[in-house]
Amino acid sequence: MDPITMARAISLGVLAAVIAGSSGARPAAADPVADFYKGKTVQIIIGAGMGGSYGLYGQLAARHIASRIPGNPTVLVQSMPGAGGLKALAYEYNVAAKDGSILAVPHAEVLQETVLNEKARFNAAKFNWIGRFVDVDLVGIALTKTGVASLDVAKRRQVIVGSTGLRSVTGMVPVLFNRVAGTKFKIVVGYKGVDEMFLAQQKGEIEVVPASWVIAKVLHAEDFKNGSMVAIFSTALERTAALPNTPTITEFGRDDDEKMFLRIYFAGGTVGRALAAPPGVPAERVKALRAAFNAAVADKGFAADVDKRKISINTMPGEELAARVDKVMELTPAQTAKARKIYADVLASVQDKGK
Repeated sequence: MDPITMARAISLGVLAAVIAGSSGARPAAADPVADFYKGKTVQIIIGAGMGGSYGLYGQLAARHIASRIPGNPTVLVQSMPGAGGLKALAYEYNVAAKDGSILAVPHAEVLQETVLNEKARFNAAKFNWIGRFVDVDLVGIALTKTGVASLDVAKRRQVIVGSTGLRSVTGMVPVLFNRVAGTKFKIVVGYKGVDEMFLAQQKGEIEVVPASWVIAKVLHAEDFKNGSMVAIFSTALERTAALPNTPTITEFGRDDDEKMFLRIYFAGGTVGRALAAPPGVPAERVKALRAAFNAAVADKGFAADVDKRKISINTMPGEELAARVDKVMELTPAQTAKARKIYADVLASVQDKGK
């Protein structure tokens, strides 16, 4: 090899070594989401006491999502009761940090309140929905031995249904069925909860118990299996695969305005117990939180925890939940005004019955 060729070869070799060395020394690309969450504490705000279902699902989220958020932050649940959950909703929406360090298990009525309450200080469509743990759709549960085997029976004769109060959801469901479907439900109020209503049903005091389907199907699985119990109605927005023959309240309505109102009022059942972030959180952090939620609920450890604690689960990814919320809230100002008018009329009728 002549001197010039040898010099060129040496130069190329040195250059290659320098390039290889610099490539190997290049630091790994930083993860801005992990950098943000590292060493931080994330709070999950609930608008109720820790002993209820919001606290239950908030703590479930805290236990299983922390290790799956990049940066592994500490996750704690903070109770902020007041005004039936509205205080926490207003705080989460207007005051809480919009950086992903504050999450929430918003009250299921967030969508209903957004549309029907003109004084609402939040907008359900602008929350960043991370994922849903469970829906809270109700079903009307009857004992077949009483002859109440379908909703049609309640259209032909008076059927007695239990309720905690006329303006509670357990009272509003039969009130609205009577209005839009022509049923003849007689509402007996004053029960402290679903357990007390089921006892009253066994004693023959009432015929129908409005109860969460995801809970009732577990507590009374054998009764549904052998046919001694049946769901005669549902408040879900659509019929489900589990109850294909059970009519939902949103199938009724005497005109388009009533049908629209029913979808708004009962959309809270779809929201259920979900995890959300306030509006304004950077998109990459929302994406990471949704991925953490999806990974958590798919994990065997999560399933074991749910089974051990007998927690009801019917999960939904955040993107799908957000799309469902948006669909319900595709309203013009005129439609919103009509929905509020119907709601005011219903509340007035309930007030009259309570006198």
